[in-house]
Amino acid sequence: MNFFSSSSAQADTARPLSQSRGLPYFAYGSNLHVAQMAQRCPDSVFLGKGTLPGYRWQINERGVANVVESPNHCVQGLVFFVNPRDERALDRSEGVARSLYLKRSLPIIFEPHPRYANYKSAVLARRLSSRVARPSTPDDPTRPRSLSSARARPRGPDDSEQIEALVYISDRFKTDGPIRDEYIQRMENAAADALELGVSPAFITDTIRPHLLPPPSPTYPPTSQQ
Repeated sequence: MNFFSSSSAQADTARPLSQSRGLPYFAYGSNLHVAQMAQRCPDSVFLGKGTLPGYRWQINERGVANVVESPNHCVQGLVFFVNPRDERALDRSEGVARSLYLKRSLPIIFEPHPRYANYKSAVLARRLSSRVARPSTPDDPTRPRSLSSARARPRGPDDSEQIEALVYISDRFKTDGPIRDEYIQRMENAAADALELGVSPAFITDTIRPHLLPPPSPTYPPTSQQ
């Protein structure tokens, strides 16, 4: 499944990478929230889960999500199909013109969703919003039944493949930093949707959720009683 022509790999400018029809986009930050993705990119179509090898997920010094090269890590996310108009919308929201992010064409391991592949993002967002409650943690015992498990066909060993995808990366801001306050709820929503749509609980728990928790309260030694 090759969505790119051989000339489309030059990805660090603001020009569209997509051909006339579109291309796959790998979301790993707040665009994991399908409702946000549908608002920013109204024509986008959800495809499935993606894994970006050789990169590490971070919150950078701007307080937002980024990925940085790291041979022993990988980043899980969601894959959407975007047309040229939606790609331009992503360029604006990611701040490509201001050099906040660069555009890269990178190989990812793609797994189509067993039930919701090829759903328009707006339609899928409405289905996700119909859940009783959004779980605060992957192992929350009150979590409602997963949408992705309902009447889904089992995945086989040949369901994954390597494809090229559009990835927004900041080479300018790649120092670890604290998360922005306003970004916490957006990433809570993003993590909940990602979990429902196939990103592993371990990745959510070990990589994303530690950045969303409040810092521990300081502890003081007990005062002596005179």
